[in-house]
Amino acid sequence: MAVSPRRMNAALIVRNEILKLIWRYPEQSISLPTSKQVAEQLDVSQRSVLREYKRLTQQGWIYSIHGVGTFSCPRTNDRYATTSKRNIALGFNHGYSYIIDYTHWAIMSFVGLKLFGNPVFAMPRLCTLSVSSVDDIYDEIRRWKYDGIVWDMPSPNVLAALERLKADGVSVVTVFEKNPNISRVTVDYPATGYKIAELMFKEGKRRIWWGLAEERDRRQLPGIQEAYSKHGFVLDDDCVFADVDKFKNALSKVIRSGELPDGIFFNGNEFSVLHQKFEDNGLFERCLIASDRGRGDVAGLDDESEFNVSNRILYHYPLMEMSKAAVKLLKKQFDDPSSPPEEIKMAKDVVLSV
Repeated sequence: MAVSPRRMNAALIVRNEILKLIWRYPEQSISLPTSKQVAEQLDVSQRSVLREYKRLTQQGWIYSIHGVGTFSCPRTNDRYATTSKRNIALGFNHGYSYIIDYTHWAIMSFVGLKLFGNPVFAMPRLCTLSVSSVDDIYDEIRRWKYDGIVWDMPSPNVLAALERLKADGVSVVTVFEKNPNISRVTVDYPATGYKIAELMFKEGKRRIWWGLAEERDRRQLPGIQEAYSKHGFVLDDDCVFADVDKFKNALSKVIRSGELPDGIFFNGNEFSVLHQKFEDNGLFERCLIASDRGRGDVAGLDDESEFNVSNRILYHYPLMEMSKAAVKLLKKQFDDPSSPPEEIKMAKDVVLSV
């Protein structure tokens, strides 16, 4: 029988609430609510609360006195005690789980490191959700009383809830997805497409196949078309593939005929699937391949892995710069709560690996 997201996240909900109470007074021992009170407040089972109280006791966060109550342990010698009272939620997509690819894992990690830097600006808190509707997401995040939120690639419902929280005065920044009422860091996809096409042309490539199966890849098409127009070239419709199966079928045909295009563009997911086909048929030597760094995104491998090949155009997100920009936008909202929402656009880094 499937376990509901609420049951899966009960422990995280309890832990988050208790640690927030502790960090309000890190150098003091404060009285904590009873397991029954916490269960009623958070709408979880008392059993879940007791289990998490036991875990927090074993980890040295709290202690209990029989017949008196439960209390926090002062953290006077702990680096965490020096932090400000700001608690910043870090979330991803729909907020249910964190089985995510390298790109988004790196964004959240870099943002967290930047927040908890030297000096400490705020405490990053991983935010997982147990609900899915806009109203419930809004209520759940609001109940946790975060001072600010950085959410990577929020789902439509999360984005709508974040907009309401922003209207309430919470500092909010999103990464990848945009809403005009929220400060955001986005990718300049047309600029990325333009840079890739220009590099292809610089290497003397003219007949280029563009695999644009994913929606975010298709956002690069205006930039690609701009580069073609600049040089007086024509981008034929039969060189643009919005369907990955059609792309694979067309590729199989040209491999059999030997009439390969000069260059091929596609993203990392497709690259991982097609890598062996390219290698077996010598495509790396016969045409210029452009793809993102894809191995890390898909396989979690190091940069110098089996997918690292020469004579290939690599493009990837400037993850560290995007993370710094997200924190910059967040800090600006704390400095000036009345500041209007901003958008920072960044093109992907594009290089020729030789």
